[in-house]
Amino acid sequence: VFGAGEVYEQTVNALKSDANPTRRAYAAYALGEFLVTPGIQACADALKSDQEPIVRAAAASALGRLNDDGNGALAVGVGDPDSRVKLASLKAIGRLNKFTDVSALVKALGDGDANVRKNAVQGLEQLMAKESAAAVMAVAKNDPDATVRSSAAHALGVFHDPSARPILEGLVASDSSTFVRDQAAIALRRL
Repeated sequence: VFGAGEVYEQTVNALKSDANPTRRAYAAYALGEFLVTPGIQACADALKSDQEPIVRAAAASALGRLNDDGNGALAVGVGDPDSRVKLASLKAIGRLNKFTDVSALVKALGDGDANVRKNAVQGLEQLMAKESAAAVMAVAKNDPDATVRSSAAHALGVFHDPSARPILEGLVASDSSTFVRDQAAIALRRL
């Protein structure tokens, strides 16, 4: 069942060339479940070039399951024009044992979708990307969405960066959301 074989090859070919985008998406998900490295390239190619967002999102999810960034394909997915693909890529990055393109996540902090921004902050936190602290501080201070500001405050506490103290103190003193104020207070205790 697992590994190269007729079914596996049919699945790879379906992802590459099936006319139906739903079948291509199912093929991508299936390749993630095979847990075999040849599927990585097929999913990376689909994430970078398939015309349908559902296929690109499925390919991103499969790469997360395969524990591989597809030679930078997930960073490309984070910059995709479709929010579903961005979110699938960010979630896949969270599953990886190793991801080094922190700049892709920092760029996503300026996305128009609050869910993308929140997941980007959480990804930076999970990666312990302390080098992104200045960008996360800007999000904590200026983002219009309270859930994003709250996630940013939490990340700053996890980073243990003392330069975040003035931002966190400002949030505690004057943020419009009680949840953000509480999260900032907790983060201050972690510094």
